[in-house]
Amino acid sequence: MEKKAHVSARVGARGFARSRLLIAAAMIMTAPAFAQEGLSWRSYTEVGGGISLSGGQIRPLAALESGIFLGAVELGGYIQLLPLEFGSPDLIQAVSLAYGGSLGYTLDTGALVKPFGRIGLGGSYTAKADENGGFTDIAAEKKFSSVLTLGMELSLGDRWSARLWSAYRLTDRLLDFEGKPLSGFNLGASIRATWSTRIR
Repeated sequence: MEKKAHVSARVGARGFARSRLLIAAAMIMTAPAFAQEGLSWRSYTEVGGGISLSGGQIRPLAALESGIFLGAVELGGYIQLLPLEFGSPDLIQAVSLAYGGSLGYTLDTGALVKPFGRIGLGGSYTAKADENGGFTDIAAEKKFSSVLTLGMELSLGDRWSARLWSAYRLTDRLLDFEGKPLSGFNLGASIRATWSTRIR
């Protein structure tokens, strides 16, 4: 049963891994331009949470995003975890997970607070725990998903920033286990770290 309990995490990791492969491909394509001076790039990781208003209900939401900068454009991958039901014996009894690749841009206005936008394309599915706490039938409701995010970023130094955002997640007729749509608005906040890597 332990194997079942990790199935959901593995599927989400596969989707995130595909996005990371896209990032690696972009780095390889840009490598010749930096061949003489070494290869360098900037990366970011963003962790946050908030609420989802999909289906007319307020639910907690967790989000993770990571990627690289191609100039001023951000190319990354994301995972969003939306618990649908809570109970015993495990805390989460049903869940929806969205994952995919993302493209973002932050407008550098020269001010401390900057607007940003991001669009994500990928997949989304639902899973429900069985009597042993394992998640089954996770592929039965797998659908296309897209996420449009707009927000404001507050700089907290050279590497850190705080973000407030609103987003709309659109799924291809994906429903929760009560028959309510999982498309809808999300509101949240996140902390972002950026850093530079150089290979000589």
